[in-house]
Amino acid sequence: MRFGAFLVLVVLVAGACAAGKSAADDAYARALAGLCVARGQAARTPARVRTTFFDRSHGTLHVLARALENVDRRSTARVLEAMFRVEADLAFDHPPASLPADLDTLIAAARAGLRRLDHAAPGCAS
Repeated sequence: MRFGAFLVLVVLVAGACAAGKSAADDAYARALAGLCVARGQAARTPARVRTTFFDRSHGTLHVLARALENVDRRSTARVLEAMFRVEADLAFDHPPASLPADLDTLIAAARAGLRRLDHAAPGCAS
């Protein structure tokens, strides 16, 4: 009887772990998709980039940086430095011409960090 209960517990824990990785992959994919949308907006409607970035990507990118801390501190630094540049760009009422390139750098850093953590790292559609 105890072995059966133990087996059920192992199956439940394994399922929770698998679901957690899937949930993390989904959150990271949404954050990357938000960066891709922001990148597209940067050329056409730069004023909208701020809302897109902070609403869809910012928080999850901090989670990514924390997850990278014990795995690859250089990747952590790359993500945080790229985020800082985008945040600095967005501090202006009219973001500077460097915003699209800074978003590209952040997308690349985030994707590299995700690959380092063995998570899916989808690219932008266009």
